[in-house]
Amino acid sequence: MKYLIVALGNKGDKYTYTRHNIGWLVCDALLPEASWEYDKYADALTYATSDALYVKPQTMMNLSGHAVRILADRHHVAHDHIVVLHDDLDIFFGSFKISYNRGAAGNNGVHSIARSLGGLDFVRVRIGISRLGQDGRIIKPPVLGRHPDDELQEIPHIAKRIASALAVIIAEGHAAAMNRYNEAHS
Repeated sequence: MKYLIVALGNKGDKYTYTRHNIGWLVCDALLPEASWEYDKYADALTYATSDALYVKPQTMMNLSGHAVRILADRHHVAHDHIVVLHDDLDIFFGSFKISYNRGAAGNNGVHSIARSLGGLDFVRVRIGISRLGQDGRIIKPPVLGRHPDDELQEIPHIAKRIASALAVIIAEGHAAAMNRYNEAHS
C-alpha cells in the first residue's frame, strides 16, 4: 500500500453533517461507489485502491490515532505517506491547504494521530470551515454545528479539487502538491 488517506470525523447521526465531519463528507464525495469494509482490530472503515488505503476511523475523532497507527504498521506505510483530511477553523470554507510536519492547531484528531505516530511527520489536507462575515470579520462557527444546505451542496466541488491534490501527492509527493495547491487556494 503506497498511501494511507485518513478522513477524520465522528460517527453517529448527530455528527453526520457537522463541520467537524468535513473530512468524512469529502471522502464520501471522493468515493461515492466505495464498498467500505470494517476492520474490527483498527476500528475503522477501509477502502483500498491501487495507490491508497482510504480510512474512516470509527472511534470519536480524538481517538483516531489508534486506527492510523495500526493500519500504517500493518501496511508498512511511511509516516510521510499518511494523508489526513480534516476540518480547519483558520481556513475559509471552500478552500484547503496542504501541510506537512506542522502543529495540530487545536484539532484533537490530529493530536491523537501525532501521539500515536510519535510525531507530526505526516501530511494534512486542512479543509476550511470558517466564513467571512458581512462586516469583514472571520466567523469561526462551532465545529459541531451542522453545515448549512448551501455548504453541503459545495462539498462535491471541494472534493473534486482535493482529489486533484491527492493525485499530485501520490504521484509527485507532498512538497509538489503544497507548491501547486497552497498558492492557488490560499
